[in-house]
Amino acid sequence: MQTLGFRRPNQVREAVYRHLKDLLLSGRFAPGERLSEPLLAQELGVSRTPVREALMRLAEEGLVELVPGRGARVRIFSPEEVEEVYGVRALLEGEAAREAALRATPWELADLEARLRAIDEAPKED
Repeated sequence: MQTLGFRRPNQVREAVYRHLKDLLLSGRFAPGERLSEPLLAQELGVSRTPVREALMRLAEEGLVELVPGRGARVRIFSPEEVEEVYGVRALLEGEAAREAALRATPWELADLEARLRAIDEAPKED
């Protein structure tokens, strides 16, 4: 993990929050994994306070669970929750693709067609 080089408290607080959120969303921590405030603070080169505040924000967002007397851990999502998220994502991505197609310039459409042709002409693997 990288140390964060910010000096002002608001910058530190926000940087720690964003960094931990990025790590959580990228799968750096396993579901159910314990998140140690002292260890995270040491790895990021900050005090425990911004780490604690970031974990509280992440708990409010549902990414982390705060367990009284035991600290924080990565939330474990049920299969139904994961299915729902991917369903919503598929709908949003479809709508985003439609909007992008409607707003594409002729150059962008030509570039996309060339890329699709290259995929079609690429050797197929068995």
